[in-house]
Amino acid sequence: MIDALPTLTPVLAQLDRLVADVAPLPSPPLWERVLFESPLLGTATLAALGLVVGFALRSQGKPKPGALVAIGGLVLGGLVWLTAGLVRTDREVLIERTDTLISAVAEVDGAALRRLVTDRVRLDAGGFAGVTGREELISTAEARLRGNYEPERYDVKEIQAVVDGPVTARSQVSIVVDVPLASNVGSVWEIDWRRNDEGQWLANEVELKWAPFMGR
Repeated sequence: MIDALPTLTPVLAQLDRLVADVAPLPSPPLWERVLFESPLLGTATLAALGLVVGFALRSQGKPKPGALVAIGGLVLGGLVWLTAGLVRTDREVLIERTDTLISAVAEVDGAALRRLVTDRVRLDAGGFAGVTGREELISTAEARLRGNYEPERYDVKEIQAVVDGPVTARSQVSIVVDVPLASNVGSVWEIDWRRNDEGQWLANEVELKWAPFMGR
């Protein structure tokens, strides 16, 4: 990626525009997000609904049913919150592993990269096009991400993820980096993941989807 950047890369001050140029990944089912990933809305809705209906029944001279409904709403809301804390979705795992992969590349952490990618991983990204295999990826990163192209700062702006099948998934990540030759260099990457026999998600292909030197 960085090896192909021009010396005078323009500052990308509006990452929103950068991300908008790349089609987002499909959103997960609403029930999955509400129950497991963002339980606050579901918890608050159930608790509030139970209290509202409970007070309505109480005002109609039905205190016992009203109390049961109110308590039931609070209990159900608590169960949603508890379930979200106990269940970790594949999407959450993929988002975390994507963030870890970006850190491993930026810091040229060979040990971490070996744990995160398949032995046949392929990188398609401008100056890195054609890099195939775990060891070649690591050696290329060690050779390229040094000197004028060594990241001084990197900031992961957004990570999306979608599970396509039992053993296939994708994530998309937008990044901004500073290198000695340029600041605020944005890019968007898509990562193809495969689940191995041990149930771990490993990056099988990394593709650059957008960068300033690619143009639009």
